[in-house]
Amino acid sequence: MSEQMDKLRAELLEKRRLWQIANPAEADAYSKKLAEGVRDIPVKQMLDQLLYIEKELLPAIAKKKGREEDFKFFESVGRSLAYSVILLDRYDYLYGKYINGRIETVILRDMLQTAERELEKYCTMEDLYLSDFKNKYAEGVAERIRRDILGGKR
Repeated sequence: MSEQMDKLRAELLEKRRLWQIANPAEADAYSKKLAEGVRDIPVKQMLDQLLYIEKELLPAIAKKKGREEDFKFFESVGRSLAYSVILLDRYDYLYGKYINGRIETVILRDMLQTAERELEKYCTMEDLYLSDFKNKYAEGVAERIRRDILGGKR
């Protein structure tokens, strides 16, 4: 039976790989959705466990006399679960900020490159104007020399 199971497993894996090759975008979306679902399972379980401890276990322990240590223990377990959920939420928040920061960095780099290209255009235009100005200045000096110096001696 294990050979048949191994064959079936190999066949299913091969079909899955072929599907992933044929549908890369759909496969990526499915993998991402699956990963998010797996990540959310512990949070849901922690919340369910926390609710069970608070609503069921702690009241039952509180009714029994002489179980103060058990009550404190399960109360601390409940607090630990609550802190775990809070930490996971903060991690998601910080990870979102990190991703947003990376996106913002890419956008700002693109804007910087665009601004630098624009500045290069203006620098080129300025160089052309200065070059043209120097040519006109040289022509004016040459004309004045022709008129004042060469024209006066003839």
